[in-house]
Amino acid sequence: MIIVKIWGGVGNQLFQYALYRKLLHQGKDAKVDLSWFNIKKRNQQRTYKLDLFQTDIRECTRREKKKLANGTDNRRQRIIQKVIGKRKSHVYEKKAYTFDASILERDNVYLEGYWQTQLYFADIKEILQKEIIMEHNKSIYFNETLKRIMVTNSISVHIRRSDYLLKAEKYGNICTKEYYNNALNYMERKIQNPVFYIFTDDMVWAKDTYKDRKDIVFIDGNGKAEENDFILMSKCKHNIIANSSFSWWAAWLNGNADKIVIAPDKWINEVDTPDIWCENWVHI
Repeated sequence: MIIVKIWGGVGNQLFQYALYRKLLHQGKDAKVDLSWFNIKKRNQQRTYKLDLFQTDIRECTRREKKKLANGTDNRRQRIIQKVIGKRKSHVYEKKAYTFDASILERDNVYLEGYWQTQLYFADIKEILQKEIIMEHNKSIYFNETLKRIMVTNSISVHIRRSDYLLKAEKYGNICTKEYYNNALNYMERKIQNPVFYIFTDDMVWAKDTYKDRKDIVFIDGNGKAEENDFILMSKCKHNIIANSSFSWWAAWLNGNADKIVIAPDKWINEVDTPDIWCENWVHI
């Protein structure tokens, strides 16, 4: 058996799910561990999102997890771990944003990490595109926005600021105003009559920054129902993403064969991320 730990925000959950789904596709006895979402103090800001999609979830039991994992979710288990040492069956991701082919050869292990590269699951893209979908929201605003996206040369623009501003040492000075201006200019040269749809967690900043542009539509729903933003971004014909797994997935799931995806040429400060980008994405 292989157990994949699911944790973090929706983008992280999708990377972990994709690895798990690849293991299932290989014919392995794979399951997921969802217990992280029951630890209230650790993840008050994060909730389980995979149940919004048409995902194939096989959840492990507590006994199955205990057999393979170190079990560091409570103080008593951490003390025991210090005494007896870490279990070799509990495998942590060695290097973030870097493909490790040996992971796909493992068995009888508990896998903990982010696994943020399509190299783990690119060959099952069609399966994931069918499963990572949601029923359309019934609100008038959502449906009208979706209709407009489908009939225009739509380009999603994801701007993430709130939590990244608090972690400037790690994420700062990457997706700057200059980055977005360069990305908008690039799209204007390539796409006729583009319409830019801005998705952001800082709408005040976005509206103030781009208030004079007539080719921008502000999608004022982020933070209320992020899954709606996710679907709308993935339906745009082209994408300008932030250094965020959230818009990474929206761009990756975009089914437009001629799509242009623009990503920042740096993903995180002082860390190499060789496998986060996809072939044919434009780096700015």
